[in-house]
Amino acid sequence: MDTIRVLLSVASNQGWPLHQFDMKNAFLHGELKEEVYMEALPGFLEHFKPGEACRLKKSLYGLKQSPRAWFGRFTLAMKRNRDDQLQTNRHPYNGQPEAVYEKKAKLADRN
Repeated sequence: MDTIRVLLSVASNQGWPLHQFDMKNAFLHGELKEEVYMEALPGFLEHFKPGEACRLKKSLYGLKQSPRAWFGRFTLAMKRNRDDQLQTNRHPYNGQPEAVYEKKAKLADRN
C-alpha cells in the first residue's frame, strides 16, 4: 500500500496523468515453469482413462503458481517496452513509476 501512496503523491506533485486498468483473464496467460497435473474435468472424462491426469500448459485461477506466472509475464512485457526494473522495489520501473497489486495496475507517466 505504501508503494501506491508514494506513486499517487509523486504523480500529483509532478502533474503526471494517472491511469488505472484491469487486466482481464490475467492468470490464464501465465507460463508455468514446472509441470503441473490435474484431474480431468467432468465434461472431459470420456476422453481420459480412469486414473489419467492432464498436464497444464498455462496457469489457471486458483493455482498457487498463477500469481507468480502472471507477474513473470508482466515483468517481461514491461522490460520489452520500458527501462529496467529498479532493484530497490519490485514494482516501479525507471522512468515510469508503476504499482501493481494482483491483476490491477496503476500507471503514472511523465508523458
